[in-house]
Amino acid sequence: MWGGVWGPYVLKKAHTSNKQLHELAREIRGTEKGRGRKLTHQQYKVICGKWELASKPFLTSGNDYYIELLAKLDCVTVPKGETLLGAFERAKLREPPEKVMIVQNENLRVFANLCRELQEMAGEQPIMLSQTSVAKLFGHSSHRTISNWIKALKTLGMLQIAEHWKPGKATRYFFIPNSHNSPLTEPRANEKSWEFVIEALLFAIIVAISALPIFAAGDALHQFL
Repeated sequence: MWGGVWGPYVLKKAHTSNKQLHELAREIRGTEKGRGRKLTHQQYKVICGKWELASKPFLTSGNDYYIELLAKLDCVTVPKGETLLGAFERAKLREPPEKVMIVQNENLRVFANLCRELQEMAGEQPIMLSQTSVAKLFGHSSHRTISNWIKALKTLGMLQIAEHWKPGKATRYFFIPNSHNSPLTEPRANEKSWEFVIEALLFAIIVAISALPIFAAGDALHQFL
């Protein structure tokens, strides 16, 4: 069972487990996408166990390959059967999200579409944007342009950082086409809330101060009587 999933990624030589586990993780995600639901953790363990048994001559003693597989499953952004090029071709045919239409740069609009395609492929998982790979798609020799596009979409509230960069793991993003609830709009809502609280407090203070002469006059009248 599951031989078609793990079989092609059995190690044939030493020091190839990192690449083959990554491809196995992509295969698993592709299988899940085709089935329309995720496998269970027990099924992940069974697949990994069979892969380890078949790859045993080339594995490093003491390594926990199941944990490595789980980590790589978390890193998959393009499942088997899906390609970045395929997403790019679809992106070129779609109508750009409304928020990016304010920008006249056609390539940036296509890039926004590409981010949307990748998010749809990833489901609820954040997406990774390989600037070098994306630059090649657009025919750019440098990734700096892609870096600027990412920053532009962040400013527009269409890209939200899900996980910051750290050694061995690139920055992950969520694509938000309609960013009504994006972090860029939240501070404004918070500012309005604080403004309301401050205004209410000021009003209460003014009312209290204006009432003091009335109470003072009443007290004086009481003493006079």
